[in-house]
Amino acid sequence: MYQKNAYQRPNASTSPQPPSFEETINVSKSAGRLSLFKDIWALITSDLIVLTWISGYEIPFSQFARQNTTPTESKVCSRLRENRWWLICNQQEIPRYLFNITHILNFLTQEFNRDASYGSINSYKSALSLLLGAEVRQDARIKRFCKSIANIRPPKRKYNGTWDPDVVLKLLNQWPENGDLSLKRLSFKLVILLALTTGHRMQTFSLINVLDVQKQREAIVIKIPATIKTSGPRQAQPTPYITI
Repeated sequence: MYQKNAYQRPNASTSPQPPSFEETINVSKSAGRLSLFKDIWALITSDLIVLTWISGYEIPFSQFARQNTTPTESKVCSRLRENRWWLICNQQEIPRYLFNITHILNFLTQEFNRDASYGSINSYKSALSLLLGAEVRQDARIKRFCKSIANIRPPKRKYNGTWDPDVVLKLLNQWPENGDLSLKRLSFKLVILLALTTGHRMQTFSLINVLDVQKQREAIVIKIPATIKTSGPRQAQPTPYITI
């Protein structure tokens, strides 16, 4: 820490004189850190505090920095380590981090026989690719195995039933004309009709911007440039399309 009486200002007669405004100072760089111009600052001021600031600070740690906790792993990797892959490797004396197609297929087959779903098998494959390398994900035999699992035990649908849209259409038909509706009810009506006519997700409707709505000759196109749940490197952005 700087002490106020730790230095004495140099004598004005011996200190460098600041350059005049008419004088041009040539520097090696047009911009950058102030420490690169400390020689020029010495011509402007003799204040040691300012020159110390220009030279830069070093802030040492009071003690060596250590990480007190280990990084947390994903739930899939934790489950794989604790209950599945680690147990098989210990029982059969298999190296845990060695890629072996026979051991991997035996492990996935065992999990399939334990009534694991296709999603669980695919999660195990992804976790093994993190532990053993990208060969697990790229191997043609493992891809064929997972495709067979998808055919034998396909993923269950998220929704088993549907609802009758005529119920909500009858309700909207009972409402007054659009000009007599409140802004809240008019917004409800717009979102309901957009959902029924386009089939897009609610997140898509929440990201609609009036500047992205384009009226064409035979349709109204709504572009969604924002990132959504289904966005991906090779996935097309949703574009609600309403025929006029």
